[in-house]
Amino acid sequence: MGRLENVAPDATKLITPADAVQKTITAETEVKSWAKPTEVQIGEEERVHDATVQDVEHNILLNGQVKVNHPVYTTVRAPTKEFKKKIYIRDNNGNDLLAPQAKVAHGTD
Repeated sequence: MGRLENVAPDATKLITPADAVQKTITAETEVKSWAKPTEVQIGEEERVHDATVQDVEHNILLNGQVKVNHPVYTTVRAPTKEFKKKIYIRDNNGNDLLAPQAKVAHGTD
């Protein structure tokens, strides 16, 4: 297995014997789950502040109260999952783990 006997001599530039080894490809999906903290607005709070305002037309100062709405936030922990696919290539002869090979365009020399 894995020998190139019935091939033209020029073909060894395109296909190496390591590419011709019987391989087993297995795929796993790794799942990580956690509670992701997210800040969420749950409403508004009305606050009252004392304010002094100048009336330009009559040139007087007016004292009063101003109502201001402020947002109210809380932290919610939403469950989140992350999926990661891993591919393993094993040599059937020695059951060694092979590194994934980069895609090669043959015949582009």
